[in-house]
Amino acid sequence: MERFKTLDYRQKWIFLIMGVMVLVFTILYPVTLSRVGYSYRDAILVPHEAEGTTVYSGKIQGEAASFTVTQDKTVTFQYGDFTYGPYTVKEDPQAAPESGDLADSLSGVEIWRQGSRLFRGGVQKLEQNGWLLYNENGTLYNIETEIIFSGNNSAEQMEPSLATILDLAMGPELTHKGHWLPWFLGILLCVVNAVSILYADELFRFWLSFRIESPELAEPTDLEITGRYFGWGAMLIGILVVFVIGLS
Repeated sequence: MERFKTLDYRQKWIFLIMGVMVLVFTILYPVTLSRVGYSYRDAILVPHEAEGTTVYSGKIQGEAASFTVTQDKTVTFQYGDFTYGPYTVKEDPQAAPESGDLADSLSGVEIWRQGSRLFRGGVQKLEQNGWLLYNENGTLYNIETEIIFSGNNSAEQMEPSLATILDLAMGPELTHKGHWLPWFLGILLCVVNAVSILYADELFRFWLSFRIESPELAEPTDLEITGRYFGWGAMLIGILVVFVIGLS
């Protein structure tokens, strides 16, 4: 405590900022990790079930968004004032391609939107999430023909892909944002930065002991002291980046 009192105001500000970051992110991490749901366009939509219907809801780019999925595999997407669908996934073994290396592993489906058929063919669930879609003739479905979000904030660009509709209709794998390792690393870096501030002169002379005799007599130059502040500031920015990455 006595050592902390001898620090100048800039060093104390660094300690204060680190303390605030640790407090804020210690609150944010469990909140973020506990929010389990369907991952869609960098957002987590949390499921709620009622009378055989599952609603995955949340916010995407600040707008309210939700997928409503019924027991008969009908999916409706609501984004702000826009409604997409309803889409219906119908299982049909006859729709799967009968030839090709993957024929035996494909499930035949049709995907409809308000009476209009969007797709007929075979689908295969991938191990690392996502779907492979094959047209009825055995050719790989061209996903580039779909309306895919491309960074435009316009709601017209938010129509879900066929893979997304399949995912929801068949029962998606739930996940969450963030992981704890960056939080622990951020805490460790805070400790390292704090030690380097509290024991700056001792560390300075320790490293000098490998280069000169009687390092205890050496005094840091103005350039050395300036470098310390740049180093502590850079470490502060690095800690913030580590904490933020861990929430993604």
